[in-house]
Amino acid sequence: MEKHLRNPTLLKHQAQFQIPPSLCKVLIEQYYELDNVFAREILGKKLSSRNRKDLDEISEITNVRLRSCRRQYDNFKRVFKTVEDMEGPMVKNIQNHFLISEPLAQKYAAIVFFANNRFETSKKRLQYLTFDDFCYCADQMIDNWTIGKAGM
Repeated sequence: MEKHLRNPTLLKHQAQFQIPPSLCKVLIEQYYELDNVFAREILGKKLSSRNRKDLDEISEITNVRLRSCRRQYDNFKRVFKTVEDMEGPMVKNIQNHFLISEPLAQKYAAIVFFANNRFETSKKRLQYLTFDDFCYCADQMIDNWTIGKAGM
């Protein structure tokens, strides 16, 4: 089942599991759901195998289970690799490829934007900012500084 969740368009068209479309949508949304505390901790870091090895430390800091940290990290990396070279609005590209809601796609767009542009989000001066604060900033920069608007 997880193989299909990694590529949601496969889940939608597979015949192995008899899943109603409404349940399919819920499964995909939950699989790609983000923990804001974990996302804030990983934001701005290079999505490398070296950082993946540090997830046990991040798990302890954030009180998020290691398995969940690994899933979220792998999802971040998968979304990043998929949309980094796509043309057009990033949020729509994420929504269409991963079949997730617009609010969740906006969170992933923020992660991709900060990772792609190598923003330093771990500076001591920025520690008080939450993941939602950074999402708002990313949304504003995507809308006003890039070719394609985030939500269009």
